[in-house]
Amino acid sequence: MLTDRKNNTADEKEIINVIDEFDYSTQSDEYNGEFRNWRKKLSNPYTYNYSKNVKEQTFVDGQGFVSTSPQDSEKEVIYRVFQILGNVLLIYLFIEIVFEKAAIAVLDCLGLNIHNSYINNSIYGGQTEVLIILTVMTLFKYALPIFILHSKIKIPNNVRFPMDKSRKNEFFNAFSAAMIVSVISSISRAYSNQSKEIYDYFSSFSKNFQLKGDYELIVYVIFDVVVVSILNEILFRGDIFHALRQFGDLFAVVTTALISTLITHDFSYMFGSFLIAMVSGIFVLRSGNFFMAIMVRIIHKLYLFGLILIESSSNEYMFLTKGFYMSVIFAFGVIIFLVKASVKPNELVTKKNLHTYISTAEKVKTGFHSMSMAGTVFICVIAALWEIVL
Repeated sequence: MLTDRKNNTADEKEIINVIDEFDYSTQSDEYNGEFRNWRKKLSNPYTYNYSKNVKEQTFVDGQGFVSTSPQDSEKEVIYRVFQILGNVLLIYLFIEIVFEKAAIAVLDCLGLNIHNSYINNSIYGGQTEVLIILTVMTLFKYALPIFILHSKIKIPNNVRFPMDKSRKNEFFNAFSAAMIVSVISSISRAYSNQSKEIYDYFSSFSKNFQLKGDYELIVYVIFDVVVVSILNEILFRGDIFHALRQFGDLFAVVTTALISTLITHDFSYMFGSFLIAMVSGIFVLRSGNFFMAIMVRIIHKLYLFGLILIESSSNEYMFLTKGFYMSVIFAFGVIIFLVKASVKPNELVTKKNLHTYISTAEKVKTGFHSMSMAGTVFICVIAALWEIVL
């Protein structure tokens, strides 16, 4: 490869290096060091590491001297990142929509007490059998995409799961934000149809929910609130979140929130899912600690579980109880927020790295132009519409 130097002396303004131009002020030195090193790996197709002296041109056989651009490089990497993300989400949807039902059908044929309902897209049968298939399939549909993403993108663990302990005050901010957003998102409808059906199913075998009685319900609640929350955050605030940070912090927060919302393929839950995912992404950046995202998700799920228990009650004061529950949670969240805000004003970390070499519209267009991501969106929309029809 030959280069044509128009001028042998180039000052700093004539050098483009997207890694050096990135604002690293929001994260720890440990995170930034490993994030920079990861981006410098030219062999990794998912790293945006364009650098060039603007006075140089590259010689390409058959084309002569040509100029490369950071815009074209950014688009190429965005396309690749969205392509691999779309691929793993298609696997996620295949396991959830097709493989799970096929596995249940096989187990049904083998004589186990577990069955599919193709009319309302639900599972029924013995409580233990339902619990096992739900937990196994949920683990499978998260674990396989997470494994593939990490094996391809290869984000270092200290970047993938940052654990900065210097900003402990963000714990209270995240706690209050999770409560406030949970209540706001539940004013109309807070939980997905599937979640309520599953909780109702496990609790339907006894009129009153008792901690010592409904073993399957207790196990499922713990699994759903804790394990699924962790897996969800690893999938959407792990490798893919930090890979997308290359193109802007706000872009990473909004994009992962949008995609994690679409994957629910449930219009009734999308508003709440988007808000809580936004809070998770923001507090990963604000705190520099992955645990904050998990905490936000767990608080949200616990709130929803409480709401489901109240709405499933036949008590004549159910609506008053629900209103009181929501008011207390909201007030508690607001009080914590106001106390913390009066001590130290909140910094908007999403203002960092807002602009790269292409516009946000171009980033979105490039990313969703990939076949796998377009297919993911199409399937999610069709599945959500199917839920409405049912």
